[in-house]
Amino acid sequence: MVQPLVRIYDGAVAGYEALGRVVDDCGCGPAQWLEAAEAYEVRDELELAFLRAAAALGPPPGGLPLFVNVSAATLLDPRFEAIRASLPAHVLELSEHDRIEDYAQLLPRLRAWQAQGTLVAVDDVGAGYANMASVLQLRPAYVKIDRSLVNGLDRDARRRAVVTALHTLASSSGALSVAEGVERPEELAVLRDLGIDLAQGYLLARPGECWPVPGVLAQATAPAALDVRGAADAHVLAQRVIAAFSSDPQLLPSIYLARGGQLRCIARHGQSLVLDGIEAGMGLTGTAYARGLEVLVPDVTVDPRYRQAVPGVLSEMAVPLRVGDRVVGVFNVDALRRITEADIADVRRAARALEERLAVVGVGEENDSVLLRLGRVIPSVTQSQSLRELAKLSVRAALEVGGFDTAGLWAVDGASTVLVDASGTDHELLRSLDDAVVGSMRELVEAMASCYSGGQDLDLVSGPTVALSSAGVRALCAVPLRDGRRLVGFILVTRRTGGSAVPGEVVQAMELLGLQIGSRSAALAVVAELEHNASRDPLTGIANRVLLDAVLDDPLAAAPLAGGWLAVIDLDRFKEVNDQWGHSAGDEVLRAVADVVDTMAGDTLAVRLGGDEFAFVLRPSEPDEAVATCEEVRRRTHVLLQPYGADVSIGLARIADEHGVRAALVHADEALYLRKHIGGAGVTAWSADDTRPPAQRPPIPLGERRRRR
Repeated sequence: MVQPLVRIYDGAVAGYEALGRVVDDCGCGPAQWLEAAEAYEVRDELELAFLRAAAALGPPPGGLPLFVNVSAATLLDPRFEAIRASLPAHVLELSEHDRIEDYAQLLPRLRAWQAQGTLVAVDDVGAGYANMASVLQLRPAYVKIDRSLVNGLDRDARRRAVVTALHTLASSSGALSVAEGVERPEELAVLRDLGIDLAQGYLLARPGECWPVPGVLAQATAPAALDVRGAADAHVLAQRVIAAFSSDPQLLPSIYLARGGQLRCIARHGQSLVLDGIEAGMGLTGTAYARGLEVLVPDVTVDPRYRQAVPGVLSEMAVPLRVGDRVVGVFNVDALRRITEADIADVRRAARALEERLAVVGVGEENDSVLLRLGRVIPSVTQSQSLRELAKLSVRAALEVGGFDTAGLWAVDGASTVLVDASGTDHELLRSLDDAVVGSMRELVEAMASCYSGGQDLDLVSGPTVALSSAGVRALCAVPLRDGRRLVGFILVTRRTGGSAVPGEVVQAMELLGLQIGSRSAALAVVAELEHNASRDPLTGIANRVLLDAVLDDPLAAAPLAGGWLAVIDLDRFKEVNDQWGHSAGDEVLRAVADVVDTMAGDTLAVRLGGDEFAFVLRPSEPDEAVATCEEVRRRTHVLLQPYGADVSIGLARIADEHGVRAALVHADEALYLRKHIGGAGVTAWSADDTRPPAQRPPIPLGERRRRR
């Protein structure tokens, strides 16, 4: 048997609960049967049989969800998953008959099912084991208030106070409140006054076999037509319209107004991730805005324009809002079921009411002032001197601006997405995200101004944020970084504590920070390119003397070279190559020699000193190993130079410490002169044993010196 759950706002059915009944008249109710099954240790079998029977009912009319009762023990039964998969759109009601002993084992399963569209309800709150801990731990979509509190609440101020508190708890956690056991019109009237979302009980409809329809008493609870006359501004107006739709858990409304050519969300209910700053033409909402035409998609799974913001959405409707001849926004409704003709009429009616009132109060503007904390961090970001420094300062700034506990910055270059820096509580989590998750996050923000959690039950259990949610992240905000219109990266901030809603002023500040980071990134990229070009030899492509001089004058840059070796190379008889074969051939020879030197230097340093002279650095090694490496350089270059009648001479010296690069260059040059003096075409290592200053050593003939040039 099934019984409807009725929306108190207008009497519409919001779902059906499957109820177990005893077929044989033995004077026992369901509670007694469950107790007996427990005693005979067949409780799980009885519940699983009930769930199979509920699945056999098929989907309720209109795609409404089917509520089914299940204990925590049955949820952990390995047979449950197959049955759950056979259920239509459904809500799992955690039964009050069992205390939940192990949330750590239960919650991961629930989160995985919620990501697939399953909703959760806490049953009989206020009685049994369904206490506040269940509401806080399970983060349900529905909080069902026990009938013992509903019965007679019109005559008992204490019951009304408790019901009010439970409704407040449900609303603050993003859930809908459901009053069970409503049997008298007076109770229903009080529930409506208290703002309770849904009601269930004999007054509205008795359990039946064929999807019972509520009687006239339920229909009489509908209020007057939506009244927006008292709304003083666009924000109050939007909230009133959203409130009128939020009583239906299957309809997820949102209102966007145009700000600077983008659609900004000013009110919504039910969305997990708020896709904000939507460009004209992007998604169904952006399409309605760009074309100025209503968009209705009965099945979003077959429409490539759809952008998922909450799991389980089946239909979407977007209505452009006009003031005069101008489209100023969009009223959008996601639906977890097929949108009916009645829904379409309600959405259009609300859109017209929005337009009429917006024409009176105006569209208004968002607060564009930069928050004080944003002002504190912007100077450090805009004055960063390198891309690496920019990343570190940006992550630090994002933590301060957003009040989050973790931040990470990814750089985008073509198809590559790389984490540049991360800091905070979950920095290891951000570093561990696989390429698929990071790629999906990049796609999510690529055409948006930002993406952030919206304060609902299923905030982060959809798409790329599932990995974060399963690790305990409660809220996030992601902002793209652009160099003009080109995406160059994105920044993500997360937190584990507090609610999942991200305040609008924080989102705005993060977007402004993203603009500053993108702008500074563009400037630093230009500077880096200029510096790179200035330090490279235009003929060979390896470093030039400018870069070597920078290393000579900077102990920090020279520190990694300490203990290694510096070799200076000179081409023997290179002038004859130019004279006999021409300068084009000479250039090709220089490029070929530079390739050999660069390859042998590896990840250290290879330099063209000028003319036909080169230098390269070797990592720390024994003297005979360094000489052997230089001999290999000489062998490879000899193969290239032999056809031209040329060869190479190499001088080698050790780099004593971070201050010894310049001394090593002088010593290597002296060793090269000695090699030239004895005929060239080989390797000579500088030795400290020769204590004579260079002026007292045997002079190198002037002809040899000329040939070095």
